[in-house]
Amino acid sequence: MIQQQFAVPSTLNIPLILTSVGRSDQYIYDHQDKYHYVLHKIAEGRVFNKSMSARSFTNLNKKLLRTVLGIRYTDTVLSDLIDLGIVETDRHHIHGVKSRGYRIAHEHNTKCVLRDIFKSEVWNAKVQKMHRAYVAKLNHALATEWGNLSQIGINALAATAFIEAKYAQSMKMLDTFKEMLDTQMSGVLTKVNYSRLLVESKYWKGIYSLKVLQVVVDELSRKHNFGITLYQYLQDSITNQYNADLISIEKIDNEDFFLEQPDPTSRIYTNLTNLSSDLRQFLTHKTMSNMTNMDIMNSQPYVFCTLLREKYKGQELPEDVQKYITLTSTGKFYEYVMNLLDVPADERKAFKIQFFAKIFYCQTGYSVRTREGKLFRKEFKNVYALINEYKEESYQNLSIQMQRTEANIILNSIGDELKKRHIWYSTIHDSVVVLKEHQEEVKHLIIQQFLRVVGVAPSVKPEDLLGGLGL
Repeated sequence: MIQQQFAVPSTLNIPLILTSVGRSDQYIYDHQDKYHYVLHKIAEGRVFNKSMSARSFTNLNKKLLRTVLGIRYTDTVLSDLIDLGIVETDRHHIHGVKSRGYRIAHEHNTKCVLRDIFKSEVWNAKVQKMHRAYVAKLNHALATEWGNLSQIGINALAATAFIEAKYAQSMKMLDTFKEMLDTQMSGVLTKVNYSRLLVESKYWKGIYSLKVLQVVVDELSRKHNFGITLYQYLQDSITNQYNADLISIEKIDNEDFFLEQPDPTSRIYTNLTNLSSDLRQFLTHKTMSNMTNMDIMNSQPYVFCTLLREKYKGQELPEDVQKYITLTSTGKFYEYVMNLLDVPADERKAFKIQFFAKIFYCQTGYSVRTREGKLFRKEFKNVYALINEYKEESYQNLSIQMQRTEANIILNSIGDELKKRHIWYSTIHDSVVVLKEHQEEVKHLIIQQFLRVVGVAPSVKPEDLLGGLGL
């Protein structure tokens, strides 16, 4: 559980940089770990917040930094990193509400390497003390979840080789289009060139994901990204995804676990929930037993069936509502919509994310303008109307309601029953990871509990996790 290394951009040699600005050998000996710690925490922020964009800032709590680095040195370390152009800040802080944000400057935002902690005896004591305090604050109701999470491991060697290959392929793809992307562009030209890249990227396998068009255009129009080309933005995006993967692997391998539940009715966030889905194949269990991820197909659209049945309770379901419920419960919803939109089957993963964001998790004004929104409104008129009802006061209300419904079933109904049966499990939001030997029993339980709450049984797809062996 003891952190032995910090993830630091590979091009940065902090001792050499500090020497170049006149810091003494003694200062460098005493404090180089502090600089590495700040850089590590900035990169680590993307492990905890998967929604961060390529040029987002990681919020660092100054009070916590002072506890770790010491009151005397925190401001000095931060100021040095900013003055040297290594780190940028949003300089925006709201006392008691928002911590100041930091990010690695583009010219230094390279693949991270794991650097050994220089004064390990000092940091080991700090890390152990912080970990004991963290565990002590965990809700006792989550003791089983914490114990179960602690049984997880990862084939770090295979997982690291996988992300190295993924990064190399991603940068090869990006460099193929460098001339087209590496110029200052207007919003219109950015849209044209990025749209072309999205089309061409479909032919590249094993690359990091690219954001939807509108997100990239919006990001590049922000003041704090002035002067960044589309090529540089995508460099940062790929690099940040790699670095988050590297730290995620390192945390699980070192048994540096985290478990957070914002409130008793919300989702649980852990190393597993925040791990890239591509890396789940490398997960292992301490018993050396094979694991299976019990995935509920079309889970988020399917959970909305709960709200539809509440809306039409005691009434005959409209044809489009019945059609929607049938498609989502049988796991055929995305294939049906993709077929109507002429989206190739091999783009299913990316399509799911984009489609859901354009229907359920956005403002109605934006949804109705999209191709997906227009199709959905035509095919599922009454479903679309109810979606917009839930988003009237705030478009975020619907996503919160759906996630709480899902969490109640997964964590309470299913989780509580698994505890009673003494079956090991861990959750990834809308799926449940169990030992292979319990697969059929848990599948039956999932179907039973969702049928009770939603009113129609879901389609459950087992995904074998073999620790990256033979893959």
